[in-house]
Amino acid sequence: MAVIFQSCTTDVRLYLALGHWRALLKIAELFGWQPAGTVLSSERNWPGGYLTNDNQVVTAEDAAHLAQSLEEALLDIPRFRAAEPARIGANDTWQAAELESQALPECRETSLLEQFAGTEGRAVVLDAIALCRLGAFAIR
Repeated sequence: MAVIFQSCTTDVRLYLALGHWRALLKIAELFGWQPAGTVLSSERNWPGGYLTNDNQVVTAEDAAHLAQSLEEALLDIPRFRAAEPARIGANDTWQAAELESQALPECRETSLLEQFAGTEGRAVVLDAIALCRLGAFAIR
């Protein structure tokens, strides 16, 4: 599911997959952001969530803190993606059998920061920072 982020002060929009948005929020929290909660003018008992697209608004102050935390995280996000592991060719069956007989550890999940590694991933973070630097924005 894609989420649209619309600046409240300009025509700038940012489109992100919900998974990327969730990861960016988690990264920001790890780097010191404390969510203030969103505002939804049409509901009095709004819980202040960030993960729905109900046209809720992230305040300018909260957006500034989010941007600051993402900027700090960007310093730790790898500039390049890690190389993929070498593949065993079809003719190398003896190596495959040998590897299968060894107790290999499970591959670890990609860390949050590694999800945004490389030029394209870092561009997503930079786009989110730029949106936040414009001030308040709506999540649609």
